[in-house]
Amino acid sequence: MAAPAHDRLTLARFQDGEQRLVYARRKDQLGGPLYFLKDDTAADLKAWAKEHLECFLPNCPDRRLTTVARRGKRDGFKHNSGAGGHGREGLFHEQGKAFFERWVRERYPHVQVVLEQATRSKERRADVMLTWPNGAQVAVEVQYAAISPQEWQHRHDSYRNQGIVDVWLFGHIAPHLRQTRPPTGEHISLQPVHYAVVEAGMPLLWINPILELVATAWQAVEGPYDRSSRGKRYEVPPVWSAWRDPVALFRPVALSECELSPTGLMFSFLNGLITAGQRLQEALARQERARQERLERARADEAKKEEQAAAKLAEFHRWWDPRESAWQLEWEQSDDHAWLVQKYGKVPDVISRRLETFGGVLAYHEHWHTVLYHMLVCNKRPKEYWSLVDARITLRSAGLKFHPTNPERVEATLFAFICQLADAGHVQLLQSGRTVAAGTVPGTVGAPLARVVGDIGELLAQQRMREQLAAQKLQTPAPAAVPVVEHHRRLVDHQARIVQARAAVQSRPVRMVSPPRPAVGLSCAGCGGGLDLVFIGSGRHIGC
Repeated sequence: MAAPAHDRLTLARFQDGEQRLVYARRKDQLGGPLYFLKDDTAADLKAWAKEHLECFLPNCPDRRLTTVARRGKRDGFKHNSGAGGHGREGLFHEQGKAFFERWVRERYPHVQVVLEQATRSKERRADVMLTWPNGAQVAVEVQYAAISPQEWQHRHDSYRNQGIVDVWLFGHIAPHLRQTRPPTGEHISLQPVHYAVVEAGMPLLWINPILELVATAWQAVEGPYDRSSRGKRYEVPPVWSAWRDPVALFRPVALSECELSPTGLMFSFLNGLITAGQRLQEALARQERARQERLERARADEAKKEEQAAAKLAEFHRWWDPRESAWQLEWEQSDDHAWLVQKYGKVPDVISRRLETFGGVLAYHEHWHTVLYHMLVCNKRPKEYWSLVDARITLRSAGLKFHPTNPERVEATLFAFICQLADAGHVQLLQSGRTVAAGTVPGTVGAPLARVVGDIGELLAQQRMREQLAAQKLQTPAPAAVPVVEHHRRLVDHQARIVQARAAVQSRPVRMVSPPRPAVGLSCAGCGGGLDLVFIGSGRHIGC
């Protein structure tokens, strides 16, 4: 039978397969091959079928059959009135086995075909077991009943462990074949067990025993864009869809167009899908190799930049270290160092701590740290603002110099110390300071950057104040808890007093108060008109 055209009706026709009984067994050959009723032959075989054929389905209580010729529909067998009624799933399953057995016997007579044959280990029983003369075996499973991915994987592994190739033909009705919602007539919804099949590297196949068709699913996947493929679209099995798209296209073919071998069932369209999948895999591999090569080049460039930066840093250290030693000796012998030690007992950590970013100020770090701390923290009032420009002016006023050729290093060095002051709690960085730190807003170095909180003495005083408040809070005895009964009694008394007060107010007589009237004989000194009592003190109206 030729494969139906690949149009919107293809999937509907494949799923429609009428619920017809087209196989029967001969009464004189109960264990032999089943008889297949060809279409448009029912009328001629009616009497012969009643005499020689019967129902082959297991547990059938009344096996008598007759043929039915249908106009516009396929011919089939029919039970006598009141008999039959076989389930749809079981009917298709048994006829699917019979269909495949008949096709193999006619097409491959050298292959042994046995229905319901157990494996050598008795672990599994195949629907159709095929054995080649060289001993190779293929187990065909016609699966109409629902099956979970875990159960399918267990059966698949069992066959493979016994050296048997398993071919799975899923039923052409639900639950294994469903159109998408809303239906398009072209797309099907893949189920979890289908992904278990394709991820195991096996073809995804369906069977319709009434129409004598098998089918497969495929997807159109856009490949990587490179010089060889340039974004080509590949028609591949669903396994190649990296995003596990649950929607696939559907393609049926006649079983007569298929080829059977010890490796399984194959036909030209499926072979093309597999070949395209291999090409897509090669394209993806080329893309991955190109990506890795780009990463390697990027790593090499980054390593080269780091090597150059390390060489520059080493060269800077060779220039910087001897000068820093001289600056340190000069600083430790200065009056500012003596004042600092005398005031705090030692050089405070916020001043003595070295910065990871250095070299912007041509002086020993404790020296210029002290200048900024003294001028911009100690000599400033709390909540007063200052900026990077103020820091540069302060250091320049103290006679210190900056790196002559690297202004970025100068800004980074100053800002690192300001952040160190902020971490110690002496200043508070503003929003503009955070943007300068991130390097996202160039040109804001003159904007207010930090707000003064206090010097070391002020921070210590604030800390002592917080400790004293905490100690007082711990020493203050908590108010004694009022027993529940006493609290309830007080609440009842309070409510009673409120009720008494309301009753007393309501019992008093209401006295009407008349509004004030103008006093007789009193007149305004300005206009001569009468005066109200409220204007007696001034003797005149407002504005007179």
